[in-house]
Amino acid sequence: MFPLSKKAGTWTRWLDVGLTILGVATIVYALWDLDKFIRRSTLPDPADFIMGIIAILLLVEISRRAVDITFTLVLVGFLLYAFLAIICPVRFPTRATTLTASWATCT
Repeated sequence: MFPLSKKAGTWTRWLDVGLTILGVATIVYALWDLDKFIRRSTLPDPADFIMGIIAILLLVEISRRAVDITFTLVLVGFLLYAFLAIICPVRFPTRATTLTASWATCT
């Protein structure tokens, strides 16, 4: 198991347990009614959107612990580019989205 830091104390065990429970909850949410979850993949519910964000943040934390900060910074850079590509020059065309536009499809 990869601890939160090299000087991890007992309080970090509770944080690790909480993050583990949150990760299991995101998987259980998706698998609970898999058929409906797949059918609404083009128009997600607000709960789908929130659980997706939680899963992405947990994966970023897992990569920080397991691989190192360099890979995590590259990963965060790609995630930021997905949302900030709208303000990039025209030479980098993309189908970027905004968080509010993504949220608007949920409601």
